[in-house]
Amino acid sequence: MEQAPIVDPGLQETLPVQVPVTPPPSKSKIIWGIVLIFFIIVASIAGYYFLIFKKGIKTVGGVPSSGQANFKTPKYWINCEDKRQVIEEGDLLYVGCLGGVLVLDKKTGEVRDQISVAEGMGDATANSIIKRGDILYIGTQDGVSVFNLKTREAKKIGVKEGLVNGANIELAADGDKIWVATFDGVSLLDPNKGTLTNYTSELDAEAEKRNVVNMLVTDKYVYFLEVASVYSSGAVIRFDKFGGTFKAFKPGDFGRTDQYARTDFNSISAFGNQVFVSDDKELFVIDENADASWRKIEPPRSFIIKDLTTDFSVVRLLKNTVSDGILVYSGSKIYKFNPDTETTETLFDFGKENPNILYKSTGNILWFSVFNKADKFINVLDLTSKQISSYQLKDRPEAFGQVLALIDEEPVLDTNAGIYKYSLEQGKFISILYNLSGFNGNFSMPLFQPIPGTTDVFIFRQVCGQGCEKPFSYIYNYADGTVKELSLPPPVVSSITSKGFGGGVFYNSLSPSWRDFKNGKIGFSYTDNGTDKYIVYDINTSGWSLATDIPTGADKFVTNGVSFCNRVYTYKTNGNKFGDDGCTGVVTNGNLGWKNVENKIVETDIASGNTKTLTPPVLEANYSPFDSVSDPVFGKLIFAHSKLWITSNRGLISYDPQTGSYKLYGPSDGLLSKDVADFLVGKNLWVVTNWGGLSAISE
Repeated sequence: MEQAPIVDPGLQETLPVQVPVTPPPSKSKIIWGIVLIFFIIVASIAGYYFLIFKKGIKTVGGVPSSGQANFKTPKYWINCEDKRQVIEEGDLLYVGCLGGVLVLDKKTGEVRDQISVAEGMGDATANSIIKRGDILYIGTQDGVSVFNLKTREAKKIGVKEGLVNGANIELAADGDKIWVATFDGVSLLDPNKGTLTNYTSELDAEAEKRNVVNMLVTDKYVYFLEVASVYSSGAVIRFDKFGGTFKAFKPGDFGRTDQYARTDFNSISAFGNQVFVSDDKELFVIDENADASWRKIEPPRSFIIKDLTTDFSVVRLLKNTVSDGILVYSGSKIYKFNPDTETTETLFDFGKENPNILYKSTGNILWFSVFNKADKFINVLDLTSKQISSYQLKDRPEAFGQVLALIDEEPVLDTNAGIYKYSLEQGKFISILYNLSGFNGNFSMPLFQPIPGTTDVFIFRQVCGQGCEKPFSYIYNYADGTVKELSLPPPVVSSITSKGFGGGVFYNSLSPSWRDFKNGKIGFSYTDNGTDKYIVYDINTSGWSLATDIPTGADKFVTNGVSFCNRVYTYKTNGNKFGDDGCTGVVTNGNLGWKNVENKIVETDIASGNTKTLTPPVLEANYSPFDSVSDPVFGKLIFAHSKLWITSNRGLISYDPQTGSYKLYGPSDGLLSKDVADFLVGKNLWVVTNWGGLSAISE
């Protein structure tokens, strides 16, 4: 291996490497040296494979592909349900996701690499990506992350490093340079020179903040779309690449002259010597010369014409181009608008697919995803042939919502594609339940309750958003995989529903509240006109009833909305029957008890009744463009493995009551964001983070 020259950082000069000169060795020494080297190599290889098979861990592209309990290094799977951008290079797809960047093998569907906060990204969200050789530029919610795919080194360019602002990062290549759009202004990054130039008031002198959400680079100009907000009336800003000047086109330049006029253009495209912008409803065009002005393309000559459906909610220009027009997406259709003839035609109809279009697509291919389709993880439409190709994600779901249970140390997980189990022996995820009523891809914090002494699991699920949908419950036989749906009787349905003005039925939000295995019952709470009420499932009769109180001696799932059960079960080692998780309804080690009281962790000495408030350490708050710091929010409490475990939006915390010491887990330990959503403690920590994904960490 040739040694690189040494650079003196002070002199910035290349200094020669001094190599000592030694006499050549004799032939006998050479022979014995070769023999010795041979044995060393053989021993090293044998030792390496001995360790690999002993640990049961293989690594492909930095991602362990199989393993046994007690992972020696963090193992994780980023969330990639929400996709932002795709770069295709050979057989690999680089997919920017809400949880990082996932590198997918197109042929096999296998994940070849993952780039996340655990790998050094500044933030979990990969809004925008640019790849140049081995270097990946990633726009996040906290600056630009520069990741070397070869050396695995990550560098962050954020506000501390000179970036104009750190939030809502979008990237656009301009030759060797990269434009960085932010929540307030833009920066121009020159990787070759290592310079960063910031622009704020130059863009729009009238605005307090300039939130640029989209960019377009042409030969002459760079266009920036500044959306309207409480800080700005919005603008389309044009940068003259040769003159080095900015020009802001304000609402008046688009014929909007009333007192509260705004411009909310969010999509932009170019065709020939013209640039088009749209705000979902109207279309404007400008010629690419210094003195040109914007003009509106009036219906019916625009894409909003009488032969198209009128149920549009969004009209977006695509950056993709064809030989005779610009492309517009609306109402599950792609339209081609010819600026010369001002005619519109339907280029492609997605039908009922309801695709999520990736608007950063360019050229003659359009990337899109389809909600909750395991065999269609990412799709591409060839705009010339009008053919669609789909790529699957092998042996894992797209996103993780909750760790429902650990059964024989294997996690059972709520995902966007149903309930999965991770097999430690096979090193992959296995689908347990899918395509059931109520399992529509929305995370809903379901109850997955193994019933001790049986092979049955009671499952409850209800999706709630602005309102709540119908609840569903099942008995799942863990031994043979059969499922029985449980129906709610009319009196119970009547008690948990109400009718709206339009005659529709609204369901109350039901929450797992308590369980009483001694009497074979599980209770769910809801609120009726300010009064707490319960519906109760009877394990012995498979029936439902109503109740107004929690039975004496029942174990609670939650207290004041905070969960505290470490749902860890034995099965195979218990004669293929579920053991008990030991959750008693309180967080205690017998001598001390803990509660989350108004976001304070209160420790109580049970014998004396004395209390004290713990002060757990937390990670640094995520970057905020408003110069504000979010307070730590504590959530779930578990006592397991002689420690108190605490979730927070700024890391996972363990507390040793014997020593009074804390340990703080974050991205450097393998978490995929700072915001911990759920976890369970077995021989490994299984942690789901909001936006990030799933991590398995050896304690």
